[in-house]
Amino acid sequence: MEMSISSMLNKRPDKFQEQIHITPPTFDALVKEIQDDLVFTNNANQGQQSVEEQLAVTLVAFPDTTEKEAAKQWVENHSCHAWCNGWCFVGGTLIPLEFWPAWYVVSLPNLQIINFSYGYTGSTHDSTAWEQTMIAQDYGKYLEDGEWIWADSAYPVCSHFMTSLSLDS
Repeated sequence: MEMSISSMLNKRPDKFQEQIHITPPTFDALVKEIQDDLVFTNNANQGQQSVEEQLAVTLVAFPDTTEKEAAKQWVENHSCHAWCNGWCFVGGTLIPLEFWPAWYVVSLPNLQIINFSYGYTGSTHDSTAWEQTMIAQDYGKYLEDGEWIWADSAYPVCSHFMTSLSLDS
């Protein structure tokens, strides 16, 4: 798999993004951030897969139907049935990101990250960072009719966001 990852990353970035659900520059930045973590080492005589390969395998795991239904059930259990089609969250809706200002996350209620972009600082408007995610670029591929993403009031009003109302006035 490593050769195909490297080949796709360098020669077919469009295919890489389609398969891995992340842009090549974001993938490279993420590898750079995690490559020195001890989780990628062992004391066995058998070597591990490369960091790149382990990351790619992890990122390919977009939620299946069972995970999606579990997320919908969580939303229903914590709100009401009418809101269960909002099964994922964007930005810091569930994950406090104040210590990771360059990360932009789309997650399930169990905090499983299903899509993200990297490199946007706190001064970047949320909707600008959102536009770089795979889900934003082709939300019809990831969200069925009537499904939406929970977001804060910094996001545009549209059919695939349920945004909160600001009470500051």
